[in-house]
Amino acid sequence: MGDDNAEHTVRPPFGQEALREAIQNRINETSLAYENFISRLWAGHGAGATLVAGLLLKKGNLDTLYMIAFILFMLGLITLSSYSGYFIIYNSKYIRENELKSSIIDVKMDYIERPSTRAGLSIYAPKTITTALSAILFVFALIFCILDQIISCAN
Repeated sequence: MGDDNAEHTVRPPFGQEALREAIQNRINETSLAYENFISRLWAGHGAGATLVAGLLLKKGNLDTLYMIAFILFMLGLITLSSYSGYFIIYNSKYIRENELKSSIIDVKMDYIERPSTRAGLSIYAPKTITTALSAILFVFALIFCILDQIISCAN
């Protein structure tokens, strides 16, 4: 009788566990690189805004290109902060709504995400949108700083 039960057990497809582990490892590595990139954006925007503010104070006049760069650096910081606020509110709502549930069946489908989406690897994820916008703002702020330096050297 014991042999009959062994023949009827459902086995996962060959290599499924290894594939899931490989995907999870890749997601973990990508998520770490993504978090490092976001940390560098925070540091870059903060340092850029501080440097440009110092240059504006030193010059004593409101240089248009530096002012635009300062605004772009600050908008980058605000963009990153907005995602942080969204993340805290979203997760606190998730925790409050699900902490007393006893089964996965009781969880709303809105809260179930693919691991890649959770890591921010979806183009429509709020994390991806705010990070991309912040990176674009950073690049434009740097361009305005460089343009100001080129114009200053030409004069």
